[in-house]
Amino acid sequence: MNLQSDLKINTIKKGLYVVSTPIGNLGDITLRALKILSKSDYILCEDTRFSKKLLSKFKINSNLISNHKFNEKKNLQKIIEILKTEKIVSLISDAGTPAISDPGRILINECIKKDINVYPCPGPSAVSAAVSISGFYDKYYFYGFFPEKKGEINKDLKILSELYCSIVFFVSAKKINRVIEPIKEYFSDRKIVICKEISKFYEEYYRNNVSELKFFEKTEALSPNPVEFAFSTASFGLGPCDPIIPLSLLNFGSKAGSIGGILEFSATPTITCFNGSHSFQLLTIIFLSPIINF
Repeated sequence: MNLQSDLKINTIKKGLYVVSTPIGNLGDITLRALKILSKSDYILCEDTRFSKKLLSKFKINSNLISNHKFNEKKNLQKIIEILKTEKIVSLISDAGTPAISDPGRILINECIKKDINVYPCPGPSAVSAAVSISGFYDKYYFYGFFPEKKGEINKDLKILSELYCSIVFFVSAKKINRVIEPIKEYFSDRKIVICKEISKFYEEYYRNNVSELKFFEKTEALSPNPVEFAFSTASFGLGPCDPIIPLSLLNFGSKAGSIGGILEFSATPTITCFNGSHSFQLLTIIFLSPIINF
């Protein structure tokens, strides 16, 4: 890999920048992110109050625009018009990489339609951070947040249990107990890694079997502050299966993504499966209260 640092490569071009911000430790902000944010004419934020605190730490005074899941459609044309005037616009989330279970996908797709340049500014991501320390199978599928209805949760988990890869989930602190039993039902032979407060001073990683999962106390689960949790498996025997499973079985809508080298999206997308018994890894990130004592 060639790392280029000449003036031309480092020039900030006009367009939309999808900028990753720290998930807990301010030291994880990249030099490039700071440069792009400081040079931006506008910064799109989930919560301007939260982002203002982050940006003020680095003396960044760019104009902020509130852009969250409840107003991103309403904002769309306004932001597109700004981008058409050759402005530099950055998109950030409250933490981590935007558009991954966060607002941004609608704007990015509209920019693509309008031939407006979209650039990534890589950096912190709760997903990749948890995967990197899990020790699980490195081919993974990112699912995101669970649906509201119990029936949909069970339907999705039943399908996901057939995938030969790690699987990444997000679950809010208030809803953690709702998914423990379904996870135990479909992934009982796996292990679980709980990643608490990733990158923060009190970060902690707890590893156990899914079968030994227990409900969290109400005072623990209902804390508003998030904690990252990760699930895995040690050894799980996959029985014989058809070598090709139609992607149509994965009816996840916006959750569609890629699984390492296993899942490829094309005109007729398929999942390559393997026959026989294999070690299967399940990875989950679940947000819980930082006051939990393990």
